[in-house]
Amino acid sequence: MILHRQLNYNGKTVHLFTTPGHRRFDFMWEVLANGMNGAILLIDSTVGITEVDRKIEGLIESKGVPYVVAVNKSDLANLSLEIVREGLGISAKVPVIPTSAIYGNGVEVVLNRLMELENERRGTEQGIE
Repeated sequence: MILHRQLNYNGKTVHLFTTPGHRRFDFMWEVLANGMNGAILLIDSTVGITEVDRKIEGLIESKGVPYVVAVNKSDLANLSLEIVREGLGISAKVPVIPTSAIYGNGVEVVLNRLMELENERRGTEQGIE
């Protein structure tokens, strides 16, 4: 099931869509990725990096949009951010941020960083650096 939420964050309208993480829904990932301006890849730190996580990261990377990796349930598991980075094979430029959705820890950091990256990208596209 795909969930959609719309929120106003720092004066901008943000649309958040979930991607079903099960392999049987992988045909939907490409559809959801079309037209996106940025992405948040949510990793469950109690599970670790999965093949599905790697596939979704590859799809996001192929779209050339800014993205942030949110390592959720960081209050429950001790999955290091470096292991996440290595497991996904991502560059040091991609922010990897510990979060706890249930307590709200790190959620604003994730949204703020993604907005910053998107603003940087838009500025570069318009010739403003």
